Amino acid sequence: MPRTTPLLTYADAIELLADFADGRGLTTKTGTLARAVEGAYDELAMSHRWTFLRRGGRVIINERQTTGSCSYDHTGGASERLCTLTTGTNPSWIEDAAVRLGDDSIVCDVEEGTAGESTFTL
Repeated sequence: MPRTTPLLTYADAIELLADFADGRGLTTKTGTLARAVEGAYDELAMSHRWTFLRRGGRVIINERQTTGSCSYDHTGGASERLCTLTTGTNPSWIEDAAVRLGDDSIVCDVEEGTAGESTFTL
């Protein structure tokens, strides 16, 4: 038979606290117990850096600009990390844009750019 992990719900925690207090002759209000459980949840969440609970991601809020291509100069020219569009111009939302390089595994945020121009800096 598979072993099951015990589960302690929010309501269970409040009930256990009420039983604990009652066994010691203390009177408590449910609101007080609820705040104690919420405080314990906060303390538990902040007691460790739970990296598996954090997931990086991006929310796409603008349509992709897929026409044309660009050239990239990493170390020189007019500016470092300079992208020059070979066709077209920067969209109105260039300051919030990101560029996908290669097979889309590398994403670079645009650091500086002006709408209507053909260059921007990563």
